[in-house]
Parts: sequence; structure tokens; C-alpha cells
Amino acid sequence: MAPWGVIGQGKWMSKAQLEARQKDGEKIRGGELTESDVKMSETLARVAEQLGDGATVTSVAIAWALLKFPYVFPIST
Repeated sequence: MAPWGVIGQGKWMSKAQLEARQKDGEKIRGGELTESDVKMSETLARVAEQLGDGATVTSVAIAWALLKFPYVFPIST
């Protein structure tokens, strides 16, 4: 199985990452963030923070997909 959008099309990011992108005037791929995108980002960021050791929002999302499904290789572009 190859799930598409495991990392939320680039929309899932920590609050610090989002603020940095907005400050730099960078647009977010796929349009504006929805409430669901923000909630998912916050949840993934909390898990990444708990894991520590350099865990990121996207690494947590990919790890979840790899754990959830036995035969999966995420498409992350």
C-alpha cells in the first residue's frame, strides 16, 4: 500500500515552523490550513515533543503510517 499525503501535503507543521513560514511570506501548499489541519499539527507536535531526540511532526506522521499498516511505503512528495 502506498498512502498519499501521509505528511498532510506539507500542511502539518509545528507552530514554530508555521510562524517562520508566515514570517518569510512563504505560501502553504494546498491552500490555507483548515481547523482539522491545525488540530492534527498540534497533536503531532505534542507527540514529537514527548518523544524528543529530534522527532518532528512529519517523522511522527510517517512512523504512525508505518506502524498502522504492515505493508506500507509512504509517498511523501
